[in-house]
Amino acid sequence: MRRDLRSMLALAERREGARKPPIVKTVAARGEGVDEVAVEIERHFAWLTDTGELAVRRARRARDEIEAIAVTALRARWGDVHGRSELDDLAGAVAAGESDPYAAADSLLEQL
Repeated sequence: MRRDLRSMLALAERREGARKPPIVKTVAARGEGVDEVAVEIERHFAWLTDTGELAVRRARRARDEIEAIAVTALRARWGDVHGRSELDDLAGAVAAGESDPYAAADSLLEQL
């Protein structure tokens, strides 16, 4: 298991200066290594805080959540685009070479 974890960590993309998490051996059934895991969690949290990475990650998660909420709201307002005749008309124009997909998408968005 340790070798597999090392291999996975070696494949992970990390920014320069990023912390490489240690692999802590544990045996949950016997409670072995639990204290070491707690220490490493505290070290990792300290690193996140000291480097500003915690704030960066929180902002990224907040950004992603806001985007997901906005996209969901847009989809709800948009309704079923597949059932709209405007989409069929635009698809026909693209297929006939009278328009391109980007212009058609812009036109659909303007109509909605």
